Amino acid sequence: MDSFDAKLPPQAPEIEQAILGVLLFKDEHGMAEVGDLLRPEVFYVRAHQLIYAAIADLYAKGIGVDILTVTDELKKRGELDIVGGPLYISQLTNRVSASTHLQSHTLIVLQYFISRETIRLNAEAMANAYEGGDAFENAEATIRNLEASIAGNLKRRAVSYADAETAEVERMDAPKKAMHTSGFRCLDKVIGGYQRGDLVIVAARPAMGKSSFATSSVIEGTDQGHATGLFSLELNAEKMQARLFSRRSGVPLAAIVRDEMTAAHIAKRHEGLGNASKVPLWIRYDSGISLEDIKAEATRMVRNHKVGCIVIDQLNWIKPPRSQNRDAEVGSITRELKQLAMHLDISVVLLHQLSRAVESRADKRPMLSDLRDSGNVEQDAQVVLFLYRPEYYGITEDDHGSTIGTVEVIVAKNSNGPCDTVRLQFRNETASVHEDAPHYDPMQGFKAPHPNKRTDPNAAPF
Repeated sequence: MDSFDAKLPPQAPEIEQAILGVLLFKDEHGMAEVGDLLRPEVFYVRAHQLIYAAIADLYAKGIGVDILTVTDELKKRGELDIVGGPLYISQLTNRVSASTHLQSHTLIVLQYFISRETIRLNAEAMANAYEGGDAFENAEATIRNLEASIAGNLKRRAVSYADAETAEVERMDAPKKAMHTSGFRCLDKVIGGYQRGDLVIVAARPAMGKSSFATSSVIEGTDQGHATGLFSLELNAEKMQARLFSRRSGVPLAAIVRDEMTAAHIAKRHEGLGNASKVPLWIRYDSGISLEDIKAEATRMVRNHKVGCIVIDQLNWIKPPRSQNRDAEVGSITRELKQLAMHLDISVVLLHQLSRAVESRADKRPMLSDLRDSGNVEQDAQVVLFLYRPEYYGITEDDHGSTIGTVEVIVAKNSNGPCDTVRLQFRNETASVHEDAPHYDPMQGFKAPHPNKRTDPNAAPF
């Protein structure tokens, strides 16, 4: 420890002086180049932190930046003597060798700052480790704080249309990333699958099949090789694993949950265990998880397992930020998850329970107005899907035929294309959702689809 403490932190005082000299020399043009990258704490020397803070404040106020104005600002703050007086400030311009090096010098100073932050955070982690406490929480906090420190200094900048278009053409010509399927072909035709960078909301009233839809979507996606993360916040490991196994095997869910499996069912589960390692699915079981924990876990899933989509069941179980009303809490959660999707270049599918307002209407189909009491859900999401089971409300026939065992997926918002409604099959026995399957009647078993169902794969889903 002694030899470690004796080492000087990574630093470059001369380059810091050069940066400040250029900012004093180039007036507002220098700050326009690097002002969004630098903060006072990025500088190692305390005097340089104070000088840069004065420069940044003058720039923000629209006051010209030069030796005289900066000197006057520091004098008003009572910091002029601390930084070395007017002489030191005037000497900074002597460090300017080539103003064109401003951005490269800034990146060097940023690297040293990140190195110092890494040392500081690891030192804190070591101290906390010696004191005891939750080792996992300590490690996660260290990684989270370091990533936040880096992200705070690597902000996106405006680019020209030409540069942006060039990047898009290069992306278009590059090998394509496989679309992360929703698990249902007819739904993929409408929304284009779960798009990277998108927040997808799946909302419904209780008993409409949100968890069934989510688990079926996850199973179908992973069966196609799409690495997926699942946050099961409402169901514990035993109940969620039962749903996943029931969906994959066809073994009745009730038999699994009630521990009434036959010898054949048990044999199926043992057989399935042999292929379990091939399923690219990672699950976090944790009720009342915080938003920060979700972000940290999702980052690990992407980094370690190349996960392209995470499914969260459901919003109401996420521990909200403190001291906010419910509307603000929900808005904060969806906004953060949208940013997470963009930052990690993944799709985030969030399940959400609608209010009782749906039940007060004669037509029980949900609509976007039902989200108005849920913060910024509609605004933050690229895609909003509503689930609706007519059979639950005693409606057994509609213009498309029998609704027995039918779940409608209403695409109420779609930033990636049209809005539409697709009809899938809900099987009570396995609490799962399927597509292009024989119609299932809980009393009579399987039977053919109703006559007016279209079979043309290019036709509308219903």
